[in-house]
Amino acid sequence: MGAAGKWILGLVIAGMLGLAGFGVYNVMNGISGGSSGSAGSDDKPSGPLKAGEVRDAADAFLDAWAKGDMRQAAALTDNDAAALDGLQAYRRDAGIEKASFTAKPPVGDEVAFEVKAKVVHEKLSKPLSYESELTVVRGTVSGNPLVKWQPSVLHPELGEGESLVTGEADTPQVEAVDRNGKTLDPKTYPSLRPVLAELRDKYADKLSGTAGVELSVEGPQGTTTLLTLSKGKPARLKTTLDARVQAAAEKAVATYDEASVAAVDPVSGGVLAVANSGKVDFNAAFMGGRAPGSTFKIVTAAAIFTQDPGSGPGSTTKCYESRSIENGRSFVNDEGLKGISGDSTLAVNFAKSCNTGFIDYAYRHHLSDTALADTARRYFGLGENNWATGIKSADGRIPSESGDGKWAALIGQGAVTVNPLNMASVAATVSRGSFHQPVLLADVGKPVATASPLPGQVGGYLRSMMQQAVGNGTASGLGLPPGSGAKTGTAEVDGAKADSWFTAFSGSGRIAAAAWVKGGGHGRDAAGPIVVKVLNAG
Repeated sequence: MGAAGKWILGLVIAGMLGLAGFGVYNVMNGISGGSSGSAGSDDKPSGPLKAGEVRDAADAFLDAWAKGDMRQAAALTDNDAAALDGLQAYRRDAGIEKASFTAKPPVGDEVAFEVKAKVVHEKLSKPLSYESELTVVRGTVSGNPLVKWQPSVLHPELGEGESLVTGEADTPQVEAVDRNGKTLDPKTYPSLRPVLAELRDKYADKLSGTAGVELSVEGPQGTTTLLTLSKGKPARLKTTLDARVQAAAEKAVATYDEASVAAVDPVSGGVLAVANSGKVDFNAAFMGGRAPGSTFKIVTAAAIFTQDPGSGPGSTTKCYESRSIENGRSFVNDEGLKGISGDSTLAVNFAKSCNTGFIDYAYRHHLSDTALADTARRYFGLGENNWATGIKSADGRIPSESGDGKWAALIGQGAVTVNPLNMASVAATVSRGSFHQPVLLADVGKPVATASPLPGQVGGYLRSMMQQAVGNGTASGLGLPPGSGAKTGTAEVDGAKADSWFTAFSGSGRIAAAAWVKGGGHGRDAAGPIVVKVLNAG
Protein backbone atom coordinates (compact mmCIF):
# COMPACT_ATOMS: atom_id res chain seq x y z
CA MET A 1 0.00 0.00 0.00
CA GLY A 2 1.43 3.37 -1.02
CA ALA A 3 1.49 6.58 0.91
CA ALA A 4 -1.88 7.55 -0.55
CA GLY A 5 -3.46 4.51 1.02
CA LYS A 6 -4.00 2.79 -2.36
CA TRP A 7 -2.77 -0.51 -3.73
CA ILE A 8 -1.86 -0.76 -7.41
CA LEU A 9 -2.97 -3.68 -9.49
CA GLY A 10 -1.24 -4.38 -12.79
CA LEU A 11 0.00 -7.29 -14.72
CA VAL A 12 2.43 -8.27 -11.98
CA ILE A 13 1.53 -8.47 -8.26
CA ALA A 14 3.95 -9.19 -5.51
CA GLY A 15 3.46 -12.46 -3.77
CA MET A 16 2.63 -14.74 -6.69
CA LEU A 17 2.77 -17.73 -4.42
CA GLY A 18 0.06 -16.26 -2.27
CA LEU A 19 -2.06 -15.58 -5.36
CA ALA A 20 -1.53 -19.16 -6.54
CA GLY A 21 -2.61 -20.35 -3.15
CA PHE A 22 -5.74 -18.23 -3.45
CA GLY A 23 -6.49 -19.85 -6.83
CA VAL A 24 -6.09 -23.35 -5.31
CA TYR A 25 -8.33 -22.32 -2.46
CA ASN A 26 -10.95 -21.26 -4.99
CA VAL A 27 -10.84 -24.55 -6.82
CA MET A 28 -10.94 -26.63 -3.67
CA ASN A 29 -13.95 -24.71 -2.37
CA GLY A 30 -15.86 -24.53 -5.65
CA ILE A 31 -15.65 -20.82 -6.42
CA SER A 32 -16.85 -20.59 -10.01
CA GLY A 33 -19.20 -17.67 -9.87
CA GLY A 34 -20.86 -18.66 -6.62
CA SER A 35 -23.63 -20.38 -8.56
CA SER A 36 -21.96 -23.67 -9.38
CA GLY A 37 -19.76 -24.37 -6.42
CA SER A 38 -19.62 -27.59 -4.40
CA ALA A 39 -22.09 -28.32 -1.64
CA GLY A 40 -19.51 -27.08 0.80
CA SER A 41 -18.83 -28.48 4.25
CA ASP A 42 -19.92 -27.86 7.75
CA ASP A 43 -16.93 -25.55 8.32
CA LYS A 44 -17.47 -23.33 5.23
CA PRO A 45 -16.73 -19.65 5.92
CA SER A 46 -19.63 -17.62 7.29
CA GLY A 47 -20.39 -14.43 9.13
CA PRO A 48 -19.48 -10.85 8.23
CA LEU A 49 -16.61 -10.41 5.81
CA LYS A 50 -13.30 -9.25 7.23
CA ALA A 51 -11.46 -6.36 5.67
CA GLY A 52 -8.72 -8.71 4.48
CA GLU A 53 -11.23 -10.94 2.72
CA VAL A 54 -12.81 -7.97 0.95
CA ARG A 55 -9.40 -6.66 -0.08
CA ASP A 56 -8.13 -10.03 -1.32
CA ALA A 57 -11.30 -10.79 -3.30
CA ALA A 58 -11.24 -7.38 -4.99
CA ASP A 59 -7.47 -7.71 -5.59
CA ALA A 60 -7.80 -11.09 -7.30
CA PHE A 61 -10.76 -10.01 -9.46
CA LEU A 62 -9.16 -6.77 -10.65
CA ASP A 63 -5.84 -8.51 -11.29
CA ALA A 64 -7.48 -11.12 -13.51
CA TRP A 65 -9.39 -8.39 -15.34
CA ALA A 66 -6.17 -6.38 -15.87
CA LYS A 67 -4.43 -9.47 -17.30
CA GLY A 68 -7.29 -9.99 -19.74
CA ASP A 69 -8.17 -13.33 -18.16
CA MET A 70 -11.90 -12.75 -18.28
CA ARG A 71 -12.84 -16.32 -17.40
CA GLN A 72 -10.78 -16.21 -14.22
CA ALA A 73 -12.21 -12.78 -13.35
CA ALA A 74 -15.75 -14.01 -13.96
CA ALA A 75 -15.09 -17.07 -11.78
CA LEU A 76 -14.38 -14.72 -8.89
CA THR A 77 -17.91 -13.27 -8.99
CA ASP A 78 -21.25 -14.53 -7.76
CA ASN A 79 -22.64 -14.78 -11.32
CA ASP A 80 -19.90 -16.14 -13.56
CA ALA A 81 -22.04 -16.42 -16.72
CA ALA A 82 -23.28 -12.83 -16.68
CA ALA A 83 -19.88 -11.53 -15.60
CA LEU A 84 -18.12 -13.35 -18.46
CA ASP A 85 -20.53 -11.90 -21.01
CA GLY A 86 -20.00 -8.41 -19.67
CA LEU A 87 -16.22 -8.63 -19.36
CA GLN A 88 -15.79 -10.06 -22.86
CA ALA A 89 -18.07 -7.39 -24.33
CA TYR A 90 -15.97 -4.74 -22.53
CA ARG A 91 -13.09 -5.62 -24.84
CA ARG A 92 -14.96 -6.89 -27.90
CA ASP A 93 -17.79 -4.34 -28.28
CA ALA A 94 -16.47 -1.34 -26.39
CA GLY A 95 -12.90 -1.71 -27.65
CA ILE A 96 -11.45 -0.96 -24.22
CA GLU A 97 -7.86 -2.18 -23.96
CA LYS A 98 -4.89 -2.05 -21.59
CA ALA A 99 -7.03 -1.50 -18.52
CA SER A 100 -5.25 -0.96 -15.22
CA PHE A 101 -6.80 -0.38 -11.84
CA THR A 102 -6.00 1.58 -8.71
CA ALA A 103 -8.14 0.46 -5.81
CA LYS A 104 -8.84 2.34 -2.62
CA PRO A 105 -8.96 0.65 0.80
CA PRO A 106 -12.24 -1.18 1.46
CA VAL A 107 -15.08 0.66 3.17
CA GLY A 108 -17.15 -2.10 4.66
CA ASP A 109 -17.89 -4.55 1.85
CA GLU A 110 -17.27 -2.01 -0.91
CA VAL A 111 -14.12 -1.18 -2.83
CA ALA A 112 -13.87 1.91 -5.03
CA PHE A 113 -11.35 1.80 -7.85
CA GLU A 114 -10.03 4.01 -10.64
CA VAL A 115 -9.79 2.70 -14.18
CA LYS A 116 -7.26 3.86 -16.76
CA ALA A 117 -7.50 2.35 -20.20
CA LYS A 118 -7.50 3.03 -23.92
CA VAL A 119 -10.49 2.91 -26.26
CA VAL A 120 -9.57 1.66 -29.73
CA HIS A 121 -11.74 1.68 -32.86
CA GLU A 122 -10.10 0.93 -36.19
CA LYS A 123 -7.35 3.58 -36.52
CA LEU A 124 -8.71 5.75 -33.72
CA SER A 125 -7.75 5.55 -30.05
CA LYS A 126 -8.23 7.72 -27.00
CA PRO A 127 -7.39 7.44 -23.27
CA LEU A 128 -10.25 6.62 -20.94
CA SER A 129 -10.38 7.10 -17.19
CA TYR A 130 -13.23 6.85 -14.71
CA GLU A 131 -14.07 5.62 -11.22
CA SER A 132 -16.30 2.72 -10.29
CA GLU A 133 -16.82 0.42 -7.32
CA LEU A 134 -17.55 -3.17 -6.48
CA THR A 135 -19.12 -4.99 -3.56
CA VAL A 136 -17.85 -8.24 -2.07
CA VAL A 137 -20.29 -10.85 -0.73
CA ARG A 138 -20.07 -14.40 0.54
CA GLY A 139 -20.86 -17.08 -2.03
CA THR A 140 -24.17 -18.76 -1.19
CA VAL A 141 -22.65 -22.23 -1.83
CA SER A 142 -19.01 -21.95 -0.83
CA GLY A 143 -19.14 -19.13 1.67
CA ASN A 144 -16.02 -17.67 0.09
CA PRO A 145 -15.73 -13.94 -0.65
CA LEU A 146 -16.87 -13.12 -4.21
CA VAL A 147 -17.41 -9.92 -6.18
CA LYS A 148 -21.14 -9.21 -6.46
CA TRP A 149 -21.71 -8.99 -10.20
CA GLN A 150 -23.61 -6.02 -11.56
CA PRO A 151 -23.08 -4.10 -14.80
CA SER A 152 -21.98 -0.96 -12.94
CA VAL A 153 -18.76 -2.80 -11.99
CA LEU A 154 -17.70 -2.28 -15.63
CA HIS A 155 -18.77 1.37 -15.67
CA PRO A 156 -20.90 3.38 -13.20
CA GLU A 157 -23.22 4.55 -16.03
CA LEU A 158 -24.01 0.98 -17.10
CA GLY A 159 -27.32 -0.49 -15.90
CA GLU A 160 -29.23 -3.72 -16.33
CA GLY A 161 -30.10 -4.41 -19.97
CA GLU A 162 -27.54 -1.88 -21.22
CA SER A 163 -24.25 -2.37 -23.03
CA LEU A 164 -21.01 -0.51 -23.71
CA VAL A 165 -20.40 0.02 -27.43
CA THR A 166 -17.80 1.92 -29.42
CA GLY A 167 -18.66 2.82 -33.00
CA GLU A 168 -20.10 5.40 -35.30
CA ALA A 169 -22.90 7.40 -33.71
CA ASP A 170 -26.42 6.72 -34.97
CA THR A 171 -26.71 10.31 -36.16
CA PRO A 172 -24.23 13.14 -36.67
CA GLN A 173 -23.63 15.39 -33.72
CA VAL A 174 -25.92 18.37 -33.85
CA GLU A 175 -25.01 21.85 -32.71
CA ALA A 176 -28.18 23.74 -31.84
CA VAL A 177 -27.94 27.51 -32.17
CA ASP A 178 -30.31 30.39 -31.50
CA ARG A 179 -31.68 32.78 -34.12
CA ASN A 180 -28.46 34.80 -33.95
CA GLY A 181 -26.13 31.80 -34.29
CA LYS A 182 -25.20 31.47 -30.61
CA THR A 183 -24.66 27.89 -29.42
CA LEU A 184 -27.35 26.60 -27.08
CA ASP A 185 -25.69 24.36 -24.50
CA PRO A 186 -28.11 22.45 -22.23
CA LYS A 187 -25.63 22.86 -19.40
CA THR A 188 -26.19 26.60 -19.61
CA TYR A 189 -29.90 26.35 -20.40
CA PRO A 190 -31.11 23.22 -18.53
CA SER A 191 -34.74 23.60 -19.63
CA LEU A 192 -33.62 23.09 -23.23
CA ARG A 193 -32.17 19.61 -22.61
CA PRO A 194 -35.36 17.68 -23.52
CA VAL A 195 -36.32 20.28 -26.15
CA LEU A 196 -33.01 20.09 -28.03
CA ALA A 197 -32.81 16.30 -27.65
CA GLU A 198 -36.21 15.94 -29.31
CA LEU A 199 -35.27 18.37 -32.07
CA ARG A 200 -32.03 16.47 -32.73
CA ASP A 201 -33.79 13.11 -32.87
CA LYS A 202 -36.39 14.47 -35.25
CA TYR A 203 -34.32 16.59 -37.61
CA ALA A 204 -30.68 15.36 -37.45
CA ASP A 205 -31.03 13.12 -40.50
CA LYS A 206 -32.28 16.09 -42.52
CA LEU A 207 -29.15 18.12 -41.77
CA SER A 208 -25.72 17.96 -43.38
CA GLY A 209 -23.05 16.49 -41.13
CA THR A 210 -20.98 13.37 -40.58
CA ALA A 211 -21.35 11.09 -37.58
CA GLY A 212 -18.55 10.86 -35.05
CA VAL A 213 -17.15 7.79 -33.30
CA GLU A 214 -18.19 7.41 -29.66
CA LEU A 215 -18.00 5.11 -26.68
CA SER A 216 -21.54 5.03 -25.40
CA VAL A 217 -24.02 3.23 -23.19
CA GLU A 218 -26.87 1.82 -25.25
CA GLY A 219 -30.11 0.53 -23.80
CA PRO A 220 -33.90 0.69 -23.89
CA GLN A 221 -33.90 4.31 -22.67
CA GLY A 222 -31.61 5.51 -25.45
CA THR A 223 -27.92 6.24 -25.89
CA THR A 224 -25.56 8.10 -23.55
CA THR A 225 -22.18 9.18 -24.90
CA LEU A 226 -19.25 8.55 -22.52
CA LEU A 227 -16.28 9.41 -24.74
CA THR A 228 -15.95 10.95 -28.19
CA LEU A 229 -13.08 9.54 -30.24
CA SER A 230 -13.93 11.56 -33.33
CA LYS A 231 -16.41 14.43 -33.49
CA GLY A 232 -17.09 14.10 -37.19
CA LYS A 233 -18.66 17.18 -38.66
CA PRO A 234 -21.49 18.51 -36.49
CA ALA A 235 -24.72 19.46 -38.20
CA ARG A 236 -26.03 22.92 -37.44
CA LEU A 237 -29.61 23.22 -36.24
CA LYS A 238 -30.82 26.80 -36.22
CA THR A 239 -33.75 27.44 -33.91
CA THR A 240 -36.00 30.45 -33.38
CA LEU A 241 -34.84 30.73 -29.75
CA ASP A 242 -33.08 33.82 -28.43
CA ALA A 243 -30.23 33.01 -26.02
CA ARG A 244 -30.65 36.26 -24.09
CA VAL A 245 -34.39 35.76 -23.58
CA GLN A 246 -33.81 32.08 -22.76
CA ALA A 247 -31.27 33.00 -20.07
CA ALA A 248 -33.75 35.43 -18.50
CA ALA A 249 -36.49 32.79 -18.59
CA GLU A 250 -34.30 30.14 -16.94
CA LYS A 251 -33.34 32.53 -14.15
CA ALA A 252 -36.90 33.73 -13.63
CA VAL A 253 -38.47 30.29 -13.08
CA ALA A 254 -35.58 28.92 -11.01
CA THR A 255 -36.87 30.45 -7.76
CA TYR A 256 -40.06 28.33 -7.86
CA ASP A 257 -40.54 24.60 -7.31
CA GLU A 258 -42.87 24.26 -10.30
CA ALA A 259 -43.09 27.06 -12.82
CA SER A 260 -43.07 27.41 -16.60
CA VAL A 261 -42.77 30.26 -19.06
CA ALA A 262 -42.84 30.58 -22.84
CA ALA A 263 -42.13 33.57 -25.06
CA VAL A 264 -42.92 34.01 -28.74
CA ASP A 265 -42.35 36.48 -31.55
CA PRO A 266 -45.80 37.86 -32.49
CA VAL A 267 -44.67 38.57 -36.07
CA SER A 268 -43.41 35.09 -37.00
CA GLY A 269 -44.63 32.83 -34.20
CA GLY A 270 -41.03 31.84 -33.49
CA VAL A 271 -40.52 30.61 -29.93
CA LEU A 272 -38.01 32.88 -28.21
CA ALA A 273 -37.74 31.01 -24.92
CA VAL A 274 -39.12 28.03 -23.03
CA ALA A 275 -38.22 27.33 -19.42
CA ASN A 276 -39.45 24.99 -16.70
CA SER A 277 -38.42 24.51 -13.10
CA GLY A 278 -38.86 21.34 -11.12
CA LYS A 279 -39.36 18.34 -13.41
CA VAL A 280 -37.50 19.73 -16.41
CA ASP A 281 -37.77 16.40 -18.28
CA PHE A 282 -41.46 17.21 -18.70
CA ASN A 283 -41.90 20.30 -20.83
CA ALA A 284 -44.90 21.76 -18.99
CA ALA A 285 -44.60 25.00 -20.94
CA PHE A 286 -45.51 23.08 -24.13
CA MET A 287 -47.32 19.99 -22.86
CA GLY A 288 -49.00 21.08 -19.63
CA GLY A 289 -52.71 21.53 -19.17
CA ARG A 290 -54.01 23.68 -16.31
CA ALA A 291 -56.95 26.01 -15.80
CA PRO A 292 -55.69 29.50 -16.78
CA GLY A 293 -58.00 31.58 -14.59
CA SER A 294 -58.74 35.14 -15.66
CA THR A 295 -56.04 35.26 -18.34
CA PHE A 296 -58.63 33.45 -20.46
CA LYS A 297 -60.90 36.48 -20.29
CA ILE A 298 -58.93 37.67 -23.33
CA VAL A 299 -60.63 34.90 -25.34
CA THR A 300 -63.93 35.47 -23.52
CA ALA A 301 -63.91 39.17 -24.44
CA ALA A 302 -63.15 38.24 -28.05
CA ALA A 303 -66.12 35.84 -28.03
CA ILE A 304 -68.41 38.58 -26.71
CA PHE A 305 -67.23 41.14 -29.26
CA THR A 306 -67.48 38.77 -32.25
CA GLN A 307 -70.94 37.41 -31.37
CA ASP A 308 -72.28 40.89 -30.59
CA PRO A 309 -70.62 43.40 -32.98
CA GLY A 310 -72.31 46.26 -31.12
CA SER A 311 -70.42 45.50 -27.93
CA GLY A 312 -67.01 46.86 -26.96
CA PRO A 313 -64.79 47.78 -24.02
CA GLY A 314 -67.28 50.49 -23.02
CA SER A 315 -70.26 48.14 -22.83
CA THR A 316 -71.83 48.24 -19.38
CA THR A 317 -72.14 45.40 -16.92
CA LYS A 318 -72.29 44.95 -13.16
CA CYS A 319 -69.52 43.54 -11.00
CA TYR A 320 -71.34 41.79 -8.18
CA GLU A 321 -69.78 40.38 -5.03
CA SER A 322 -71.27 37.05 -6.12
CA ARG A 323 -73.43 35.97 -9.05
CA SER A 324 -75.56 32.88 -9.53
CA ILE A 325 -77.20 32.19 -12.89
CA GLU A 326 -80.64 30.53 -12.79
CA ASN A 327 -80.11 29.12 -9.28
CA GLY A 328 -76.86 27.48 -10.28
CA ARG A 329 -73.41 27.76 -8.77
CA SER A 330 -72.57 31.00 -6.98
CA PHE A 331 -69.53 32.60 -8.64
CA VAL A 332 -67.35 35.07 -6.77
CA ASN A 333 -64.35 37.22 -7.61
CA ASP A 334 -60.75 36.77 -6.67
CA GLU A 335 -60.00 37.52 -3.03
CA GLY A 336 -59.84 41.25 -2.45
CA LEU A 337 -62.46 42.26 -5.02
CA LYS A 338 -65.89 42.39 -3.39
CA GLY A 339 -67.53 44.06 -6.33
CA ILE A 340 -67.83 47.46 -8.02
CA SER A 341 -70.74 49.69 -7.05
CA GLY A 342 -73.13 50.70 -9.81
CA ASP A 343 -72.66 50.08 -13.51
CA SER A 344 -69.16 49.56 -14.83
CA THR A 345 -67.67 48.73 -18.23
CA LEU A 346 -66.26 45.49 -19.60
CA ALA A 347 -62.87 47.23 -19.80
CA VAL A 348 -62.96 48.06 -16.08
CA ASN A 349 -64.10 44.54 -15.21
CA PHE A 350 -61.25 43.17 -17.33
CA ALA A 351 -58.66 45.47 -15.73
CA LYS A 352 -59.88 44.71 -12.19
CA SER A 353 -60.40 41.01 -13.07
CA CYS A 354 -64.05 40.87 -12.05
CA ASN A 355 -65.48 37.41 -12.72
CA THR A 356 -69.08 38.22 -12.01
CA GLY A 357 -69.16 41.17 -14.41
CA PHE A 358 -68.19 38.95 -17.35
CA ILE A 359 -70.59 36.18 -16.36
CA ASP A 360 -73.45 38.64 -15.91
CA TYR A 361 -72.80 40.30 -19.28
CA ALA A 362 -72.54 36.96 -21.11
CA TYR A 363 -75.82 35.81 -19.53
CA ARG A 364 -77.76 38.99 -20.24
CA HIS A 365 -76.51 39.13 -23.84
CA HIS A 366 -77.15 35.43 -24.50
CA LEU A 367 -73.62 34.34 -25.33
CA SER A 368 -74.04 30.97 -27.04
CA ASP A 369 -72.81 27.71 -25.56
CA THR A 370 -70.35 27.29 -28.44
CA ALA A 371 -69.09 30.89 -28.66
CA LEU A 372 -66.03 30.46 -26.44
CA ALA A 373 -64.77 27.25 -28.09
CA ASP A 374 -65.52 28.62 -31.58
CA THR A 375 -63.62 31.85 -30.89
CA ALA A 376 -60.65 29.99 -29.39
CA ARG A 377 -60.36 27.81 -32.50
CA ARG A 378 -61.23 30.34 -35.21
CA TYR A 379 -59.08 33.27 -34.09
CA PHE A 380 -56.51 31.91 -31.60
CA GLY A 381 -55.79 28.46 -33.09
CA LEU A 382 -56.59 26.70 -29.79
CA GLY A 383 -58.23 23.37 -29.15
CA GLU A 384 -57.70 21.75 -32.56
CA ASN A 385 -54.84 19.43 -31.54
CA ASN A 386 -52.92 20.36 -34.68
CA TRP A 387 -49.99 22.56 -33.66
CA ALA A 388 -46.72 21.58 -35.36
CA THR A 389 -44.10 23.36 -33.26
CA GLY A 390 -41.18 21.03 -34.02
CA ILE A 391 -41.60 19.00 -30.82
CA LYS A 392 -44.50 17.50 -28.89
CA SER A 393 -46.91 20.21 -27.81
CA ALA A 394 -50.53 20.65 -26.80
CA ASP A 395 -52.78 23.44 -27.99
CA GLY A 396 -55.31 23.48 -25.16
CA ARG A 397 -58.70 22.02 -24.40
CA ILE A 398 -61.69 24.34 -24.75
CA PRO A 399 -64.93 22.33 -24.88
CA SER A 400 -68.36 23.79 -25.54
CA GLU A 401 -70.26 23.89 -22.26
CA SER A 402 -73.68 24.85 -20.97
CA GLY A 403 -74.96 25.88 -17.54
CA ASP A 404 -72.42 26.30 -14.77
CA GLY A 405 -69.71 24.70 -16.92
CA LYS A 406 -70.14 27.48 -19.46
CA TRP A 407 -69.90 30.27 -16.87
CA ALA A 408 -66.83 28.65 -15.30
CA ALA A 409 -65.14 28.39 -18.70
CA LEU A 410 -65.66 32.12 -19.33
CA ILE A 411 -63.36 32.90 -16.39
CA GLY A 412 -60.77 30.21 -17.26
CA GLN A 413 -62.02 27.56 -14.85
CA GLY A 414 -63.93 24.32 -15.24
CA ALA A 415 -62.93 22.16 -18.20
CA VAL A 416 -60.70 24.74 -19.91
CA THR A 417 -57.01 23.79 -19.79
CA VAL A 418 -54.01 25.38 -21.51
CA ASN A 419 -50.27 25.82 -21.05
CA PRO A 420 -47.95 28.85 -21.06
CA LEU A 421 -47.14 28.47 -24.77
CA ASN A 422 -50.86 28.66 -25.57
CA MET A 423 -51.36 31.80 -23.50
CA ALA A 424 -48.19 33.44 -24.85
CA SER A 425 -49.67 32.83 -28.31
CA VAL A 426 -52.97 34.40 -27.20
CA ALA A 427 -51.14 37.57 -26.13
CA ALA A 428 -49.13 37.51 -29.37
CA THR A 429 -52.33 37.20 -31.41
CA VAL A 430 -53.75 40.27 -29.68
CA SER A 431 -50.51 42.18 -30.19
CA ARG A 432 -50.33 41.43 -33.92
CA GLY A 433 -54.03 41.11 -34.66
CA SER A 434 -53.64 37.64 -36.13
CA PHE A 435 -52.52 34.17 -35.06
CA HIS A 436 -49.10 32.82 -36.02
CA GLN A 437 -48.67 29.30 -34.69
CA PRO A 438 -45.59 29.03 -32.43
CA VAL A 439 -42.63 27.14 -33.94
CA LEU A 440 -39.10 26.28 -32.81
CA LEU A 441 -37.69 26.09 -36.34
CA ALA A 442 -38.31 28.24 -39.37
CA ASP A 443 -39.33 25.07 -41.22
CA VAL A 444 -40.83 22.30 -39.10
CA GLY A 445 -41.32 20.07 -42.14
CA LYS A 446 -45.09 20.00 -42.06
CA PRO A 447 -48.02 22.45 -42.34
CA VAL A 448 -48.57 24.64 -39.31
CA ALA A 449 -51.95 25.52 -37.84
CA THR A 450 -53.70 28.61 -39.14
CA ALA A 451 -56.52 30.84 -37.93
CA SER A 452 -58.47 33.85 -39.14
CA PRO A 453 -57.34 37.38 -38.22
CA LEU A 454 -59.25 39.01 -35.38
CA PRO A 455 -62.27 40.63 -37.05
CA GLY A 456 -63.01 44.34 -37.29
CA GLN A 457 -62.16 46.31 -34.20
CA VAL A 458 -61.76 43.24 -31.94
CA GLY A 459 -57.96 43.30 -32.00
CA GLY A 460 -57.87 46.98 -31.06
CA TYR A 461 -60.43 46.46 -28.32
CA LEU A 462 -58.40 43.64 -26.76
CA ARG A 463 -55.12 45.57 -26.96
CA SER A 464 -56.63 48.60 -25.24
CA MET A 465 -58.15 46.44 -22.48
CA MET A 466 -54.86 44.65 -21.81
CA GLN A 467 -53.05 47.99 -21.75
CA GLN A 468 -55.62 49.34 -19.29
CA ALA A 469 -54.92 46.36 -17.02
CA VAL A 470 -51.28 47.51 -16.98
CA GLY A 471 -52.16 51.17 -16.55
CA ASN A 472 -54.57 50.95 -13.61
CA GLY A 473 -55.56 47.32 -13.17
CA THR A 474 -54.22 44.11 -11.66
CA ALA A 475 -51.08 44.20 -13.85
CA SER A 476 -50.02 47.73 -12.90
CA GLY A 477 -46.76 48.71 -11.23
CA LEU A 478 -44.77 45.59 -12.15
CA GLY A 479 -42.20 47.18 -14.44
CA LEU A 480 -43.46 46.00 -17.81
CA PRO A 481 -41.96 47.70 -20.90
CA PRO A 482 -43.75 50.85 -22.15
CA GLY A 483 -46.89 50.19 -24.16
CA SER A 484 -47.30 46.65 -22.84
CA GLY A 485 -50.64 44.96 -22.37
CA ALA A 486 -51.26 42.16 -19.89
CA LYS A 487 -53.76 40.00 -18.07
CA THR A 488 -53.45 38.34 -14.68
CA GLY A 489 -54.98 35.03 -13.68
CA THR A 490 -55.60 33.25 -10.39
CA ALA A 491 -56.82 29.71 -11.03
CA GLU A 492 -58.49 27.53 -8.42
CA VAL A 493 -57.27 23.93 -8.47
CA ASP A 494 -59.17 21.28 -6.46
CA GLY A 495 -59.14 23.21 -3.20
CA ALA A 496 -55.35 23.66 -3.20
CA LYS A 497 -53.64 27.05 -3.22
CA ALA A 498 -54.50 28.78 -6.48
CA ASP A 499 -52.14 28.70 -9.47
CA SER A 500 -50.64 31.99 -10.60
CA TRP A 501 -50.91 33.00 -14.29
CA PHE A 502 -49.79 36.04 -16.25
CA THR A 503 -49.66 36.81 -19.96
CA ALA A 504 -48.49 39.97 -21.71
CA PHE A 505 -47.18 41.51 -24.90
CA SER A 506 -44.50 44.18 -25.14
CA GLY A 507 -45.26 47.59 -26.56
CA SER A 508 -42.44 47.02 -29.06
CA GLY A 509 -44.48 44.27 -30.72
CA ARG A 510 -41.42 41.99 -30.72
CA ILE A 511 -42.27 39.63 -27.87
CA ALA A 512 -45.19 38.13 -25.95
CA ALA A 513 -44.94 35.75 -23.02
CA ALA A 514 -46.96 33.81 -20.47
CA ALA A 515 -46.03 32.14 -17.20
CA TRP A 516 -47.62 29.71 -14.77
CA VAL A 517 -46.58 28.98 -11.18
CA LYS A 518 -48.14 26.05 -9.36
CA GLY A 519 -49.70 27.26 -6.11
CA GLY A 520 -48.34 30.75 -6.77
CA GLY A 521 -51.55 32.54 -5.78
CA HIS A 522 -52.38 35.89 -7.37
CA GLY A 523 -51.24 36.29 -10.95
CA ARG A 524 -49.25 39.44 -10.28
CA ASP A 525 -47.43 37.93 -7.30
CA ALA A 526 -45.57 34.98 -8.86
CA ALA A 527 -46.18 34.58 -12.59
CA GLY A 528 -46.20 38.35 -13.19
CA PRO A 529 -42.55 39.00 -12.23
CA ILE A 530 -41.45 36.06 -14.41
CA VAL A 531 -43.10 37.55 -17.50
CA VAL A 532 -41.78 41.02 -16.69
CA LYS A 533 -38.19 39.72 -16.66
CA VAL A 534 -38.68 37.82 -19.91
CA LEU A 535 -40.29 40.75 -21.74
CA ASN A 536 -37.59 43.14 -20.59
CA ALA A 537 -34.94 40.76 -21.97
CA GLY A 538 -36.63 40.83 -25.39
